Amino acid sequence: MSKMSNLAIATDGKIVTNYKNGSNSDIITVLHSTIQRATDQVKQIAPTFKGRNDLETSRNIFNFLKENISYSADQNSQDIKLPGRFVGEGVGDCKSYSLFTVAVLNALNIPAALKYVSYDPHNSTPQHVYVVANPDTNPIIIDAVNHLPFNQEKPYKHQQLYKMRIRTISGTHNQPMNGWLADQLAKAKSVGQEVIDKTKTVAFAPARGAYLLLLNINAFGFSSYLSKVLDKSPEKLKEKWNNLGGNFTELKNAINNGRNKKAIFNKNATISGAGIGEAATVATSIAAATAIIAAIAPLLAEGKKLFGTLLPGDPEAPTTNTTTNNQPPPAPKPENKNNLLLLAAAGLAFFAFK
Repeated sequence: MSKMSNLAIATDGKIVTNYKNGSNSDIITVLHSTIQRATDQVKQIAPTFKGRNDLETSRNIFNFLKENISYSADQNSQDIKLPGRFVGEGVGDCKSYSLFTVAVLNALNIPAALKYVSYDPHNSTPQHVYVVANPDTNPIIIDAVNHLPFNQEKPYKHQQLYKMRIRTISGTHNQPMNGWLADQLAKAKSVGQEVIDKTKTVAFAPARGAYLLLLNINAFGFSSYLSKVLDKSPEKLKEKWNNLGGNFTELKNAINNGRNKKAIFNKNATISGAGIGEAATVATSIAAATAIIAAIAPLLAEGKKLFGTLLPGDPEAPTTNTTTNNQPPPAPKPENKNNLLLLAAAGLAFFAFK
């Protein structure tokens, strides 16, 4: 378990800066939005850590980190390394330790939570993050940064516990973009039903973070369309976002940041500044944000109506037929099943969050 040479994890080697003057909440947002991609990276090597039970598996992860990774606190920049880079370089801080740990646990279908703690009785701003396996049953502490034995944690004054709900997707790279997005939105129905009774602020933190990243770059024209709702009926957006456990100011800022940018309809496009350590893509962020996308879908549809003509490249935009030599236009094609899925997905969204 201690030999890094046994772990070959693919990495694209890209480094991007998310927020030049990022806040603590920005860092948390980026960390959560990167978990799905990290989980995909470790799928092949995760069984290496599998023990006879969850306790032994967690100990294997802890021992590997202790024996093979050197802790180094970030200085001028906050770096979150995806597992490929983290293991390849053999160095990182608590954020990268935690990302690797929660990704392996997710890949092994072991429930996990990120635990943010502050040791200052007068300041609740998180100073450290580590992972808790099985947070709802028999919690197991995995913190290979602090100089403590396995399954122990340093006493803290404040804590925030974010339980991860991760789904691994595959096989999307060659799928037509509108069909791919439809599939992601369709999956959100079951996801939404699963989390309908969960605590909104905790359960949806990763999905909200991923959605805000998509808004900032105007992926699929989300910000362009929602800006119309923001201008006309801000209370609708505020109520929906608050019901999803979000901060409305953060939502407004993200929409306003992206509303005038050229919409991105390429699911494989890199989100420049959306993955500290390595670049994220539109696809990974959509996958992480599906439940929020479905919840916002009715308001997005309203925004499209207010917007008028759909943006070029929008999967729902009608195609224009041209004729030459006085030939009649081709017969209309049957309605695309994928577009029907998109419309169906838009109707999923009113989850009964408290």
